[in-house]
Amino acid sequence: MKKVKIYVMALVLVLGMVGGAYAAWGDDLLVDGTVETGDINVYFYDFEVVYDEDSNTKDGEEVATVSLVSVCEDAKELKFEIDNAYPQFMANIDFEVHNQGSIPVKLQSVDIDAPDELKVENKGWWCWNCGNWKWKCECEPEVPELEVGTQLNTCDKAKGSIGVEVSPDCSAEQDETYTFTVTYEFIQWNKFEE
Repeated sequence: MKKVKIYVMALVLVLGMVGGAYAAWGDDLLVDGTVETGDINVYFYDFEVVYDEDSNTKDGEEVATVSLVSVCEDAKELKFEIDNAYPQFMANIDFEVHNQGSIPVKLQSVDIDAPDELKVENKGWWCWNCGNWKWKCECEPEVPELEVGTQLNTCDKAKGSIGVEVSPDCSAEQDETYTFTVTYEFIQWNKFEE
């Protein structure tokens, strides 16, 4: 009986040591962390429409006008209307873009939706340096254009231009209001695809 008590005591001791070792290896470690993601917040402002005064004024009045109808902030879609258009009417729409987000962005794509009677491009025809149409410009400036691949870091600004021309082949209808949209897709800088 004495032997049984010794075996039981030895067994209890061995189990106690194994249990202690197991508990030491079985401890939990809790890691608590916070991840704060960045945001993309690009907005457009300071729109200005430049007309060719030689061909768009009659008796000091503008004949045709371009107006900004809407800016859809989520899609970065700009919608414009041209009233009283005529063949060969030209305008330059200048604007600025500001990245107020917390991460850098790049312009991934520009999508233009315009009727066949309009030629719309994501580049202006107006020289910001000398104030002439680019084909009349003699200063040959390095005009910054907001084009695919342009990167805007946090708080950066850039100038952009949209050139619009009514077809010179007289396909524009009389008493027609033309609408076109330009959509800019900005993405985080490291997801840009060439």
